[in-house]
Amino acid sequence: MTGASQEAHLLEPAHRLSRSRLWRWQRAFFAGQGVDAWRKQIVPQFITTNTFMAGAYAQLVYGWLRDLASLPAPGLDPSQPIYLVELGSGSGRLAHHFLRDFWSFFPASSLGHLPVKFVMTDFSQATLGFWESHPALAPYVAAGRLDFALFDAGRDQALTLVHSGATLSAEARLNPLAVIANYFFDGLPTDVFRFRNGAIYEGRALLSAGPDVPADLDDPELIGRAQLAFEFVPLAGDYYADPAFDDLLRHYQANLEDSVLEFPVAALECLRTLRRLAHDRLLLLSADRGYHRADDLPGRPVPTLNIHGSFSMVVNYHALGQYIVQRGGQFLATARAPSELDVCAGLLGRHPADYPETRQAYQQAVERFGPDDFYTLRLGVEAHLAALEPAHILAYLRLSGWDSTRFMACFPALAGKLNDAPPAVRAEWYAAVPHIWGGYYHLGEEHDLAFALGLLLYGLDHHDEALEFFERSLRLSGPDARTYCSMALCHAELRQWPAARDRLEQALALDPALSIALDLRLTVQAAMDASEPRAALAGNPPDQVITL
Repeated sequence: MTGASQEAHLLEPAHRLSRSRLWRWQRAFFAGQGVDAWRKQIVPQFITTNTFMAGAYAQLVYGWLRDLASLPAPGLDPSQPIYLVELGSGSGRLAHHFLRDFWSFFPASSLGHLPVKFVMTDFSQATLGFWESHPALAPYVAAGRLDFALFDAGRDQALTLVHSGATLSAEARLNPLAVIANYFFDGLPTDVFRFRNGAIYEGRALLSAGPDVPADLDDPELIGRAQLAFEFVPLAGDYYADPAFDDLLRHYQANLEDSVLEFPVAALECLRTLRRLAHDRLLLLSADRGYHRADDLPGRPVPTLNIHGSFSMVVNYHALGQYIVQRGGQFLATARAPSELDVCAGLLGRHPADYPETRQAYQQAVERFGPDDFYTLRLGVEAHLAALEPAHILAYLRLSGWDSTRFMACFPALAGKLNDAPPAVRAEWYAAVPHIWGGYYHLGEEHDLAFALGLLLYGLDHHDEALEFFERSLRLSGPDARTYCSMALCHAELRQWPAARDRLEQALALDPALSIALDLRLTVQAAMDASEPRAALAGNPPDQVITL
């Protein structure tokens, strides 16, 4: 037995991991938290929902559509939608970024006539309700480019769309199907096996916790307190009801001398369902912490849980790829092992030219420089922001696809440097503002993008537009003394003294000790009393007086 504490209290008897109560905790956590799991940043999301990732997927989907359009009849039925289904859409941020990127170029392309529809899914009705009410998604729904569906990957064999009423099932007449599954398979039930010297050992999970175990053993708070260990027992004969799964086990048995592997049984079952829905004409795009190369299989240790309110496990993409290849498909993965994120693509359905456009898109959008590379670069760049000039930071944000979360990470280092930046660089930063704001997907997190962009515009001497962003900040984040004071600064620069005074009173009503507001009130009053009111704040940029 590995990983267990001798003082721990056993929560359930040993049995296969995929049937552990861990997965009930997982489900209860997401059902209880809903969108707050991402809004409160309990569950990580940036790595798989950023604008760079969405842009890469948009290129992959477009390459796939070009391949489909080249097929002889009856390859595509233009009278029927081509569905792009996202599994476990969570906050909705990736869907929003994808829709914005894809529809920025697709209508003007040679395939713009095709009826493409994105479908966001989750098992929670409350999460669907959040998407329905989100203003950033509403235009795509109104245009017929977006729909929603309840879908439980562990139970459902079909999905019915909320707005169109269409049902995607094995019996329906469907075009080929594209599926996105980011940070999804890592949270589905998996099994664990040890392969040693030609034998297979089943990893039976042991869950334990300290002596103060709550009475309710289905409480998802136990995720953070439970300890997972395994006892390995010899396995003889078939294990699963699906011969394809057992074939995979035998493949590992024949090729591994000593290793412990996650076996993604629920992900494989989900893939089997998707194959049936798509009649084996499928594009699968998936990104997660995982491994896909045969070289990564030997000597793997006993797996552990990655805890973040919920939990996740590393995804064995090698198994998913083997399953796809055994069904006559293709599996696209990087030649190198991922640094942070494995981004893979699976293709089912024969193509006479071997999907050249999809493969080329993968080469450009993932293999050459992809989401894993961007995330790794991000770690290095943002560790040295103090050494970068505004032009460097601008280039980094442009590479990101103007991701608003990256702007927020960079802004404190940027703000103090803009005053000395060349006019051309200042002009470029001004032009960047609508790109950053246009891609913003509001969740209600603590950071206030509208306020930051208002400060940026103030520092660039665009005071009227800065006021518009401060107003947005008030609407989205509520009254704040710093925001009212920043508005007063703008009004003062515009010599709008009564308005400046009123905003200062609002600021001081919320924070009577706010020193910048107290000082500015004296200056504003003096300007109002003077026979020739003058601007009071020249040369006093906001980054020196107002901070995030």
